[in-house]
Amino acid sequence: MGKKRKAPATGNSITELSHRAKAVLWRQDTGERVTYNKWKARVTSLKSQGMSNNEAIVRASQEFPCLGIVLRDYDLSRWIPVKKEDAPAQTTDPHPPSAPKEDGGLVVDGHEQSYRDNLRWAIEAAGVYMRTKAQPEKCPNNAAYYLYTQAIEAPKDFMAKVGQIESKEDTEAKNKANIRKESRKSVDEINEYLDELDLDNEESDA
Repeated sequence: MGKKRKAPATGNSITELSHRAKAVLWRQDTGERVTYNKWKARVTSLKSQGMSNNEAIVRASQEFPCLGIVLRDYDLSRWIPVKKEDAPAQTTDPHPPSAPKEDGGLVVDGHEQSYRDNLRWAIEAAGVYMRTKAQPEKCPNNAAYYLYTQAIEAPKDFMAKVGQIESKEDTEAKNKANIRKESRKSVDEINEYLDELDLDNEESDA
């Protein structure tokens, strides 16, 4: 029995990454090997811009989506220097996620509610604005505020949409009422039929 070949260690070296990348790129095309040659040219270009061989290989590989499956097996930070603009900004959010945030003076509560409730709030807030030109100081959520802006910017179109929604809901309500009515009718008919069967049985026994 022959010796088993030892599997290469994943993420071991930039040479291994380069070989795996070339293998994937080579299979992307036939004939001219456009993708493979494009990657090689990109590596050379990045090196001419002052990058090290390691960084150029990694940076070039990141520009080819097909190499994502290869890059995920490596700790790329070993070969790519962390730039100041790449570092996460050390900022502190003055508002915790659960607290309201202000946007242009408007406090958004972040309270989720039904579309009808959002619509009701938007119509009421738009009515106040139409009368007093006073903007709301807070709103329940972003969806409600969007409806409010639609109501004040294009009131005719907005009310037409509201009318369509209400008409649709009325139709659905009528359909449900009819279904319930038909269901009750069917139940009554079944009960009448059972009563007739019982009556027939009593007459037979007599």
